[in-house]
Amino acid sequence: MAKPDPITRLESRVQELEHNLETLSAALGIEPWQYLTDAAKILKVTPYWLRCRIARAEERKALKQPVTLEYGVHYRNMGDSRPVWQVNLKEIRRYANLEPSQRYEG
Repeated sequence: MAKPDPITRLESRVQELEHNLETLSAALGIEPWQYLTDAAKILKVTPYWLRCRIARAEERKALKQPVTLEYGVHYRNMGDSRPVWQVNLKEIRRYANLEPSQRYEG
């Protein structure tokens, strides 16, 4: 029997690791939606990096241009009078792993 190609094995392993990460996060009580400072610590990026990506996505959305980060999927606003952003750790992690050429950032 033929062995699966390396790409298929790698994709399968990535899915398995993502599932394990979600299970571990749930066991530790880490909610998928986190405020920028908390998400930045978990993702090993700066809150500024996250804020800039959200700002670019909002600008592109307002101009009706394609976006990679989608409101309600990757990020959401929890504030009333001013933005208080939260990000979805799982979705932001996927975004961060994209090649820069695959991101719509302007």
